[in-house]
Amino acid sequence: MKNLNKMNGRVAEQIAVQYLQQDGYLILDTNWQCKIGEIDIIALKGDYLVIVEVRSRKNDLFGSGLESINLTKQKKIAKTSVEYIKSKDFFDKNVRFDCIQIDGSTDILHIVDAFDTHIRI
Repeated sequence: MKNLNKMNGRVAEQIAVQYLQQDGYLILDTNWQCKIGEIDIIALKGDYLVIVEVRSRKNDLFGSGLESINLTKQKKIAKTSVEYIKSKDFFDKNVRFDCIQIDGSTDILHIVDAFDTHIRI
């Protein structure tokens, strides 16, 4: 079951990448990992380095995908993002955290600037 969820997550991430590319985002990395965690999608759009968390759900019996991104998860993504910025020397970029929720196989909800960017890391 865990492998199936991981596979479904990767498919959702591929759908999100295509969606972002069609909207003018330049995809820099996907599934970037370090010792702290993983970032699903990292992209550039205008003056922003955009960190994207992708969530997919077949149904909302256990809540929406976006509801599962709690403050603890946000902090982990933010800390992982700092490591990415250091590794790629992106200190001159504005950073934004977006979320994409994919329900079923076609419904896409893109929340721009979804996190409180004043999270203390």
